[in-house]
Amino acid sequence: MQHPWDRRLGVWWIAEDHPDQPAVFASPSGPRTFRELTGSAHQLVHALRGRGLVAGDVVAVMASNGVELLECSLACQEAGWFFLPLNTYLTTSELAGIVEAAGAAALFAAERFREALSGPAADALRRAGRLWT
Repeated sequence: MQHPWDRRLGVWWIAEDHPDQPAVFASPSGPRTFRELTGSAHQLVHALRGRGLVAGDVVAVMASNGVELLECSLACQEAGWFFLPLNTYLTTSELAGIVEAAGAAALFAAERFREALSGPAADALRRAGRLWT
């Protein structure tokens, strides 16, 4: 009998072997197949590399639990970036402190959290080229 760990594992191989199988059944932004989920993550990798991110960079993400958070996590895994999910209840000053302390190369914020990213702390992140909404 072959051991379960003696086969290909992970979302990337599942997407290759079963691209049309559901990966996310329910989410505020809708369901996703493995092809859609990994395809979006792969596009994000290319976009961020185009902005100069390299392996070892920190990517901070402010999003609800859902597909967007998964896509960012998978993109970080693929590219060798550190994934830093942020608590959506933090103040702008707290977020700025965490992002700065982590040395984040990028901060993504879902549209619904844009209001939390206003004021002097957010302006400093934008000037540093770290805030992308």
